[in-house]
Amino acid sequence: MSSVGMEKSSVTTARENPTLTLWRYAATYIAYGLFGIGALGLMGFFFPVLRLIQRNKDTRQRNSRRLVCVAFRLFIAFLQLTRVAKIQLSDLGYPPIATNGTILVANHPTLLDYVFIASQFPDIDCVVRAGLLKNPFLRGIILSCGYLTNDAPEAIFTACKKRFQKGSALLIFPEGTRSVPGKNLRLHRGAAQLAVRCNIPIEVIRIDCSEFWLGKQIPWYKIPARQPVVRLSRRGKIVPSDYASKVDNSPAHISRRITEQIHILLTS
Repeated sequence: MSSVGMEKSSVTTARENPTLTLWRYAATYIAYGLFGIGALGLMGFFFPVLRLIQRNKDTRQRNSRRLVCVAFRLFIAFLQLTRVAKIQLSDLGYPPIATNGTILVANHPTLLDYVFIASQFPDIDCVVRAGLLKNPFLRGIILSCGYLTNDAPEAIFTACKKRFQKGSALLIFPEGTRSVPGKNLRLHRGAAQLAVRCNIPIEVIRIDCSEFWLGKQIPWYKIPARQPVVRLSRRGKIVPSDYASKVDNSPAHISRRITEQIHILLTS
């Protein structure tokens, strides 16, 4: 099966009005300019103010994540208003996903997947690549929000366990990087192993994009001929204890079965 999230729309015969395509091209540059300005505004003003008025680290980080959530919602609203992309979030389902002590996993077709998900969950932790700390637009956000970096696996487990005990939710992209168009999903077992070791549930979110947009090896300024439609849908809940068997009850076996189920939910 081809990579989920990069499935092209079945209606591909009619091309968009060239004027509208040119507008989306210009709006894309404006959008990323605003993203950078917003990041600098958070790091240069809002986060320093939080550090001054809130001494409790946990409270400060939660409020930082809530600020980021609001900023991402405004960014998505701009993308939709300017027709850069259409973002469909209603399929995440109702009642809302319970995020207390939960791992959220999702496939990773576009550069903005974290933005889409974090815009819907005001207080969500995330495991990010350590290399992102070198990005001047993201470093301050990562540190202020208390996101975890993937440079020390055992330290991540200890930190995650503490946060789950406080009722936090954690977002993990089990592919580890963005999907490659046309290739099968390859999932790491880290999310499943964490769920087994901490005995917490996993909620699976699938992200579909109608066009090849913001994927791996696709520059951010390269826009598709048609407006991309991004849809987030809730695929199911996984409880680690349901995957134990009488034949093999080892954590490795349970983690493997959970990873297989995540793959099924993301590709079916």
